[in-house]
Amino acid sequence: MSDSKESPSVANTEDLSIKELWRLLENWFKNNWTEAYESLNPSITSEELEEFETAVKSKLPEDYRESLLIHNGNKWIPFAADGSGYNYCLDLDPTAEGSMGQVITMADDNFERNLLGTSFKDYFGKFVKDVYDGKYSREYGGLCKKKE
Repeated sequence: MSDSKESPSVANTEDLSIKELWRLLENWFKNNWTEAYESLNPSITSEELEEFETAVKSKLPEDYRESLLIHNGNKWIPFAADGSGYNYCLDLDPTAEGSMGQVITMADDNFERNLLGTSFKDYFGKFVKDVYDGKYSREYGGLCKKKE
């Protein structure tokens, strides 16, 4: 499949807000993958978010709440998958070494967990930067990380 069109690099995402990160990714989708851009879910309502948090008896990390209020994911947790059996999950019950809201990988047949980000924003910022830096290509109807 084809790689992305020429996109400017995103040098640093650490200081960007979730809203700014979403705008960058929306822009990349709009310029490189219109089907993904057009399929982005609308935001969740504040009421729906509060109902969910009440149902699971846990408040979601603020950066992930902010993201859902821009574009609601199809699933709460896990929120993404890598296509090889691993789900990307928001960790609401971390070990003593972890932090609430960190992003980890999980698979049904493997107990190993890999840390992808210390927070949703940390993970999302790295992902957006990697998309802009050409580390992903459009394959199999999605974005696939290129082999290094």
